[in-house]
Amino acid sequence: MSVNQSVRQINLCFLAVSRGLSWFLVEAWWILICMSEFNDIRPYTDSEVPQVLQGLAQNPQLIAALAHYRQPKLSAWLPRLARVLVGHMLAAEFRQIQNIAGFQDMMEQYFELMLKASVKQFTCDGLQRLDPNKGYVFVSNHRDIALDSAFLHYALLQSEINTCHIAIGDNLLGNGFVSDVMRLNKSFIIPRNVKGIKKAYAGMMKTSRYIRHCIEQGESVWIAQREGRSKDGYDRTDVALVKMLGLAYRKEAGTFSEVVKLLNIVPVAISYELDPCDLQKARELYAAGQSDYVKPGGADLESIVTGITGLKGCVHLEVSQPLSSGCDDADQTKHTLDKAIVGGLKVFATHRYAAEVLEGTGAKSGVGVPEQFLSRLENCPVTEKPYLLAQYANVIRNKRDLNLSF
Repeated sequence: MSVNQSVRQINLCFLAVSRGLSWFLVEAWWILICMSEFNDIRPYTDSEVPQVLQGLAQNPQLIAALAHYRQPKLSAWLPRLARVLVGHMLAAEFRQIQNIAGFQDMMEQYFELMLKASVKQFTCDGLQRLDPNKGYVFVSNHRDIALDSAFLHYALLQSEINTCHIAIGDNLLGNGFVSDVMRLNKSFIIPRNVKGIKKAYAGMMKTSRYIRHCIEQGESVWIAQREGRSKDGYDRTDVALVKMLGLAYRKEAGTFSEVVKLLNIVPVAISYELDPCDLQKARELYAAGQSDYVKPGGADLESIVTGITGLKGCVHLEVSQPLSSGCDDADQTKHTLDKAIVGGLKVFATHRYAAEVLEGTGAKSGVGVPEQFLSRLENCPVTEKPYLLAQYANVIRNKRDLNLSF
């Protein structure tokens, strides 16, 4: 929004007040004006929900995915019938939803079904450190396309704290129903495939302004510590992300540490005992090392479905204190985030066992290691096995490299 536009809109607001409109209406109008700047990246609004849901209720990809999940036996034997039944059930459910809150209530029910089917135990620590009346920027490590933020969403709902806006890459917009579902679930879009320095900077500015807008409205934001998932399990923050966040208050704040405090940045660490996509990640990492790898179409959608339906064992979410020191500049803030996120990672038996095998140390007995992991390791191609092991072993390497205990 330019300075001239801002001045003009302020003048219009004063004109509206002078004509007798209440401050409440003017404030609502002002929010709508500000939000129009973000029309191309923002989540869907309540008024858009019915139309989007109508399209989703007829989406064959979504119906097929839900049929496999909700009617697994029938889907295996009579897939067409299963899809018809689930399609009718989905349409009936969607007719009852009129806003974002209603959609998230439905998503919470699906999430609980996922927990029962694929998670041995979900634990969360640290939400007691948050003020429910504030907005935060949750900076998290990133292992699963959809579930990392979903686990935080669920934990916030269980603690009666408002859910957050979720940053997603524009690469997900081509995945059919996925982008619609995510934007109904308060996701906003970060441009990635931008060519040219000016356009890239403009995209960063818009993202930072949107994040600031959310914080000033008392809304929180979830964003990954770097672009894309950490396929190798080595979690480090991209300093470019920190610099982008720093643009939000660059004119108002005197120092970078003041910007960090204004944004209420909270490090978040999510740890999976089992990664349902580990074999896919190992295959992709091996292929990338052999030639100019191009990710096949539909790979992200396959990863999303596998991540949701696959066994995850135990999952732990650690929410740290908001950053308050060690943030004098972008590089220092990146290091502070790294230490907090990696420090919050939980080390499971799968991580220790993988490190022992990869490093050739220890007894490697496999005691306490889920049978599913040992089976995947046994059936993994020899050329891809080091990449599979590294995904788990690097949780320990993460901590060693930062001199953190484990």
